[in-house]
This record gives sequence, structure tokens and C-alpha cells, in this order.
Amino acid sequence: SHLDFKQRTDLDFFNSDIWKSIFIEIRRPNLNNIIGKIYRPPNAAAQLFVSKLDKLLNKLYFLFDR
Repeated sequence: SHLDFKQRTDLDFFNSDIWKSIFIEIRRPNLNNIIGKIYRPPNAAAQLFVSKLDKLLNKLYFLFDR
């Protein structure tokens, strides 16, 4: 079976001091899904991480709130 997907580079973020992430969009005839992975290094500043995560979640919300 074939899985149609593309990397969502508009959602990816890489800064080794804050976090690393990757997102893909799985495309299906009646439904698209976005799946992502976020990694925060143990020594990363928690407040900066939460700030970036909040911005990402808002972006995702506005992408799908149509």
C-alpha cells in the first residue's frame, strides 16, 4: 500500500539550544493528518521552549480552523 505524504518544512524548527522538530502531512482522500515530533534537550531553557511551542500550536490551530 502506498502512503502519500510530504514533509511540512513550514512547521519544522531546529535550534539545538531550544528544540528540534520534524512534521509530515499524511494525505488521504477524505482526511489529511499532520504528525510531528519535538525534542527539547534537557539543558534547554523551559520558558523559551514553551514560548516557541505556543507559537507552533497557534499556527497549527489557524491552519485547521477553517
